[in-house]
Amino acid sequence: MQKNAHANACISDEQKTIYHKIMQAVNNNEGGMFFLYGFEESRTAYSRFKIPVPIFEDSTSNIHQGIELAELLNQTSLIIWDETPMVDKFCFQALDQSLRDIITNKSNSCEILTLTKNMRLHSNLESVDQQETATFAKWILDIGDGIIGDENDGYATIQVPAHLLITQYDDPISNYLITYLIDTCSVKNIIIEIAIFQIIGDHMEYLSSDSVDKSEASEDSYFQSITTEFLNSLNTSGLPTHSIKLNIGSLIMLLRNLDQNQGLCNGTILVVTKMAKYVIAVEIISGKNIDLTVYIPRMSMTPSQSPWPFKLLKTQFPIMLSYAMTINKSQGPLLSMIGLYLPKPVFTHGQLYVALLRVNSAKGLKILIHDDEQKSMNSTTNVVFKEVFKNIKR
Repeated sequence: MQKNAHANACISDEQKTIYHKIMQAVNNNEGGMFFLYGFEESRTAYSRFKIPVPIFEDSTSNIHQGIELAELLNQTSLIIWDETPMVDKFCFQALDQSLRDIITNKSNSCEILTLTKNMRLHSNLESVDQQETATFAKWILDIGDGIIGDENDGYATIQVPAHLLITQYDDPISNYLITYLIDTCSVKNIIIEIAIFQIIGDHMEYLSSDSVDKSEASEDSYFQSITTEFLNSLNTSGLPTHSIKLNIGSLIMLLRNLDQNQGLCNGTILVVTKMAKYVIAVEIISGKNIDLTVYIPRMSMTPSQSPWPFKLLKTQFPIMLSYAMTINKSQGPLLSMIGLYLPKPVFTHGQLYVALLRVNSAKGLKILIHDDEQKSMNSTTNVVFKEVFKNIKR
């Protein structure tokens, strides 16, 4: 009872109204579809709804009458699909067609609900000026809606407030916890090297054991002649590097789903607290299990889609240093200090808005923008396509 009371005290009136509306539809078995629009508050939609990748206008999800998933959807009372404005509209069309085919006794109309209060910022009201928080929250919301400066539908140039900007000379961006939108591996590695060696203490280097999957390469195949040194040099998305250097206090990010109940999912941000030869102790610093200490083992991994004509087997810790990450990878964590690095502007709808939502106060955000000649700038690009907001009213 105390836990429920505390949870109710932490949500806004808007959230309570929407919660009761949805729960009424669930408890009364009324069915319905709700689109929740506002500041962001398992399994991916592509996997759960069998949505093909890549997706096209005439694509359909692989759900048919009579299969187990179709029966599950018939019995489902509530579907929550997060970050929907970032999803291609063809995904919704594919799922909508499948639901119309397999669900015959429920309505399929959509009711739009809106949230306008940034709870990430308002939860921090005790430690910062309320007027400053309100102004900062409105600035972020206006960026998301595309009404900063001249109202835009597509690409627009926006001015960044001076107090949020830093230059390369007076306040190094490596002083900040996380840096987003790194365009090249070389820039990313420089930032990581600067950050890791600012941490006091000796580091440990963990090397992977790499080989070719013999189950997919015959004994007489030429793949057997590939050297270990060559395999160690290979890098691909979703796999750790051959060499990982860690200090106590290093920030890392998980690259695999290990234990969803503990919050150990792909993308979880952790800080290293102890290091041994085959296991490292870490503390979760994002998500619902924040401050929980857990242990990460070495494990065998293969890429989900091999970019080479053979499958690489890699035994290594399923982690990467996370002083720098892309904006899209950053979705989820709430951090007190963020450095947003924009050597090149954002390139897709809502990307800048997502990056700015990661911070819980204006004082914790610093933005570095420069041109190709390293000259500091005070403006950047915001991308908002108004088609996404069609029929949504504030």
